[in-house]
Amino acid sequence: MSGYNGWKNYETWNMIMWYGDLFADMASEQELLSLYLEEMIVEMELEKVPESGLAADILNRYLSQVDWDEIADHYNEDAGHNVEEEMEDLDA
Repeated sequence: MSGYNGWKNYETWNMIMWYGDLFADMASEQELLSLYLEEMIVEMELEKVPESGLAADILNRYLSQVDWDEIADHYNEDAGHNVEEEMEDLDA
């Protein structure tokens, strides 16, 4: 069952509100990997705050609550990527 506007939680939904268009554009070009999305957004957002301190702690806590797998799965599905089939093809 979804927790916030159809997404796992507020943080995941809010990430879609801020970066959904970027994620959709990226997925139209290639399959999205959740780890890549997380690293990219963390790097972009951490550039805006000091390396340490309250703001960095809050941002890190917030970003750790985002369900990156759910985001990647959603945009991959919308773009027509079948991640499970592609992984099976790699194993064969």
